[in-house]
Parts: sequence; C-alpha cells; structure tokens
Amino acid sequence: MFSALGEPVPGSDTASRYHPHEVRFIEREVFGRVDRPWTELAEQGRAVLQAGDAGGHMLSFLGFLDNGAWNLFSQDAIFNNTAYRSYENYQNDFVRHGALAEGTITLVRDGIDARPERVEVDVQIRDEASGERITKIVKNFSNDPHQQYHRPHSGPQIREIMKGFR
Repeated sequence: MFSALGEPVPGSDTASRYHPHEVRFIEREVFGRVDRPWTELAEQGRAVLQAGDAGGHMLSFLGFLDNGAWNLFSQDAIFNNTAYRSYENYQNDFVRHGALAEGTITLVRDGIDARPERVEVDVQIRDEASGERITKIVKNFSNDPHQQYHRPHSGPQIREIMKGFR
C-alpha cells in the first residue's frame, strides 16, 4: 500500500515499489493542461505488460502530476482512454469547484502477474470547507476495453451542486 506521495504505508505488504496494490489519497487541486515530462512518458512505456495496454495512472495526472512509476500500471488502452478517464474527469470536476476527493484505489491481481485484472475505486467527494459529503464514487472496473463509466452529473450540474456549498 502506498500513500499519495508514493511512500510505503507502515505495516503494509508492498510486493514491489512499482506495483502497489492500493493507494489512499486526498485530492484538493486540479492542475490545468500540463505537458508531461519525458521521464513520465518513459515510465508509462515501461509500465506496459501486455499488447494493447498503456501505462495508466492510478491517480489522475491532472490531480497529482508526475508521481513516478509507483502511480502507473498496465491498463488496457481503451479502458484508460474512455471509462477510467471519464471517472477521473468526473472526480476532477468536483475538485475544480471546491470539493475534495478522498478515497482508495485498489488494483486486484490474480497473483500470477503484475497486470491487474480489476481496478476498484472507492471515493468520497466532500465540501472542503464544511466536510459535508456531496457524493460517493464506488466502481469496480475490469481491466478490459468493454468498461463504461457514466457520470452521474454533468459539468454544469456539478457547478450547480457546488454553488449550494458557497
């Protein structure tokens, strides 16, 4: 298990620095479009374990920037660019408008190889000022191209929800 800073959590079982099985995080900021450093791109390439995969992030690049190899895993490229990205963007939209996201992302492996079979997301979205819970994101994704994520709220709906906390 790793913290959002990539440091092993005391007492946790981390089989490899590059393949954590779980990350706990608090996201308070979303960065604008940022060029990825060449080191990040190289690490993404090294994370790929299967044809058709991409080096996907456990934690959104726009929320946490370049955290190195510990934040990357071999992720089906279509899943990475559709369902998982939709989840990340949904969470990031709340954070952009004054919420914080706190949760856990767990990679579930078959015990044979480092490529996860599933990605489990469990996140609380709360108003940062009051701590009041706004919504919860719970989703168990399979690491395959057939996954979907339907945002419960659009960007304009999120803005309206967050206005109620100002």
